[in-house]
Amino acid sequence: MQAATGSSEPVTVEHRDRVAVVRLNRPQVRNAMNRAMVDELARVFARLDTDAAVGAVVLCGNGPSFCSGLDLSEARPGDLPGLLLDGLGDREAPYRLRKPLIGAVTGAAYGAGFELALMCDLLLCEPAAKFRLPEITIGGMPGAGGTQRLMGVLGYARALEACLSGRVIAAAEALERGLVLAIHDASALEAAALELAARFAAQSLPSVMLIKQAMRGSRDLALGQSLALERLSSYACMLDRIARAKPAGEH
Repeated sequence: MQAATGSSEPVTVEHRDRVAVVRLNRPQVRNAMNRAMVDELARVFARLDTDAAVGAVVLCGNGPSFCSGLDLSEARPGDLPGLLLDGLGDREAPYRLRKPLIGAVTGAAYGAGFELALMCDLLLCEPAAKFRLPEITIGGMPGAGGTQRLMGVLGYARALEACLSGRVIAAAEALERGLVLAIHDASALEAAALELAARFAAQSLPSVMLIKQAMRGSRDLALGQSLALERLSSYACMLDRIARAKPAGEH
């Protein structure tokens, strides 16, 4: 999927009638999420949430991959107070959108990219799409809803196996397990996502928003506490990894 313009912004937004297309726009690093992208996503989704002219949103990536994860080249706080105060940015903003959010996944949706995909209400993907939470392989764990939202889709046993192994979930398995709604050829994927979003956007906006809110309600009551525990645990893993990487005697 290619952006409509040559914008250098980390996130672009296009409007197709009542559907907004939000595109991750760092193709040179497979749309890895840096702080600028996280912050821009938060601003974009806050704006779209209150825009009465937008009835549904499609989220996709520019280039061959949806999102390869967090950009590890960026410095992150190396102490617990810094992590608690900063939290690596507002990464929950897409999930707070009250309108339908359709994800169109091409290529890799790894780590934070998979967690972002899991914030969507419905996912479509291409045959070559791959989903993975690889944090365990570097001594970490998901920290933006991966453990909780994946469990909500796959169930405890399958989600635990995926998180503890860090293995790839291919498109065919994602469809079989209910992670994605449908698989489309790469050339038709965005059009399929737009068509689905347009169907929702054509309905009564208050009704659509209230239905989504009602269906999420009982799950979200418990999710808030679970996400806080997951986030804190991921920080502990991160700090442990930093400590083990330091030469002996360095503090």
